[in-house]
Amino acid sequence: MTTLNSLNVSVSKVPLLSIADLRKTYGATTAIDNVSLDLHKGEFLTFLGPSGSGKTTVLMSIAGFVQPSSGSIVLSGKPLLPLAPHQRDIGMVFQSYALFPHMTVAQNVAYPLTVRKTPKAEIEKKVKRMLDLVGLPQHASRHPAQLSGGQQQRVALARAMVFEPRLLLMDEPLAALDRKLRAHMQIEIRRLHRELGVSIIYVTHDQEEALVMSDRIAVFNQGRIEQIGSPCDLYERPQTRFVADFIGESNFLDAIVRSKDKSSVRCTLSDGTTVAIRLTKKTNVGAALTIAVRPERVRLSEPGSSLQTENVLKATVTDVGYLGQSRKYVVKTSSGVEVVALEQLAALGQRTFRIGENVQISWGMEDGLEVQS
Repeated sequence: MTTLNSLNVSVSKVPLLSIADLRKTYGATTAIDNVSLDLHKGEFLTFLGPSGSGKTTVLMSIAGFVQPSSGSIVLSGKPLLPLAPHQRDIGMVFQSYALFPHMTVAQNVAYPLTVRKTPKAEIEKKVKRMLDLVGLPQHASRHPAQLSGGQQQRVALARAMVFEPRLLLMDEPLAALDRKLRAHMQIEIRRLHRELGVSIIYVTHDQEEALVMSDRIAVFNQGRIEQIGSPCDLYERPQTRFVADFIGESNFLDAIVRSKDKSSVRCTLSDGTTVAIRLTKKTNVGAALTIAVRPERVRLSEPGSSLQTENVLKATVTDVGYLGQSRKYVVKTSSGVEVVALEQLAALGQRTFRIGENVQISWGMEDGLEVQS
């Protein structure tokens, strides 16, 4: 998986933006619950979460369209909350594009410079550069209604970046595009980020989009940040059940700790089967815990097959789905728990299991993670 970190984007260690104890309430409803985070210069940070999780409210608080109930937001050492939106030196890209329909493409892009009373010659130079960057130099005299959705989004990007803001905010900018165009625009936004070095906060509910585009991801849930880290950290080492379930897909098994040593924990499931995971937390013998296992780490085999792992459960296939490069199995264990397995179709003649067939499922000790419920 390619991320911006692997594309040599320079990220400063000194925070460009600092949010501390941010809180927003609407009557008895808490939209933001003591959110704190830092954004570094040149970083691409994504706010990821379901609708109503607080991610957009935090973004709008940074932009100045929402006034927080308490907390602080500091950009380049300057408190933002006392400032009006147009005083914050922040670019904004909306899902709806918000282009002026009566203006041409060039006039839309020039607008932030015009209101800042930039000299005409400089405006022309900067508008031409931005239209070249977003691949629309030949569309300068057209109006938004004459453009496709993807082209309109490029104009919105150019307008948001033309005045060289310290920070660019993007609120689900690709949600209205079809899947193929959305994937293309992801590449374009990454390219612009790389070439311009602009710092970006990007809001989305699409976990695949977040994984592909981000240096770091902040996962929001019920107004709080559940976990923040690199795409790899969040996928490979989710700390909570919510993160493990929201980013990708996970199987969850409830277990009781029976023993532990310096490197592993041995647990029993509800049917009495023993499984083992790596010791990652201070877990007491007798404590209940939840184990998360990614579907691609689960292996299917015929009953009685010899396996080099102690994490083996008997199960019955209940569903099979063909996904092109992989096959998705749903099985039910002897204790009635459903488990999903994702098998890559790497070899011709690979064994296919059918609905109703008895199998055994297995995974390595390092593939099971303890997560907070």
